[in-house]
Amino acid sequence: MLVAALLDLGVPITVVEEGIRAVGLSHVTCRVEATQRSAITAPHFQVDDGANQPFRDYAAIRHLLANSSLPRGARAIASRAFRLLAEAEACVHGMAVDDVHFHEVGAVDSIVDMVAAAAAIDYLSPSLIAASPLPIARGIITGAAHGPLPAPAPATLEIICKASIPTFPAGCKGELVTPTGAALLAALTQTWTPWPDCRPCRASYGAGSKVRQDRPNLVRLVLADPV
Repeated sequence: MLVAALLDLGVPITVVEEGIRAVGLSHVTCRVEATQRSAITAPHFQVDDGANQPFRDYAAIRHLLANSSLPRGARAIASRAFRLLAEAEACVHGMAVDDVHFHEVGAVDSIVDMVAAAAAIDYLSPSLIAASPLPIARGIITGAAHGPLPAPAPATLEIICKASIPTFPAGCKGELVTPTGAALLAALTQTWTPWPDCRPCRASYGAGSKVRQDRPNLVRLVLADPV
């Protein structure tokens, strides 16, 4: 969703594609399809890894990033986000950080999401990134590799705690914030506020895969000038 919104904000798709190739995932292809959520037109970013890929532990991902040809800024963002995610998973599962197997996050599409977002942010090079408090849903998350999990997912909540991210109750069930999304926001955000003092210039949207009945499944970004 974040990558789609960044592309909608004006980042060329070639920036994302070059970032993916820079980490050695040359077999991966991505596509952007127009869709709608609550009658709002938004792109949906999709990844095709071309073949089944092995799960990777944090040590392997760290090596992948360190030996990539990503621009320095993009590499720093992706490395910081993955470190936050690995530390959270290690805490939840009671194991060494380097031994953490990410399961869903170690799959190619999640690595692509991290790297693509990092490359896009590095391309835009904003002077400040602000984000609003995160909506937290409750209930049980199904379909995870470890079995049913409480919402928010334990790794998500660990990142929120470690990064002191403000939250509010969303009043619904399910998963609104993923561990990957929380790690990226924690790595990128410099200030948390419902709305900063600014002069908005452009808004963009990125659509998620699920269609929710209680809210549009979108990420919204706003490019703004300081006041």
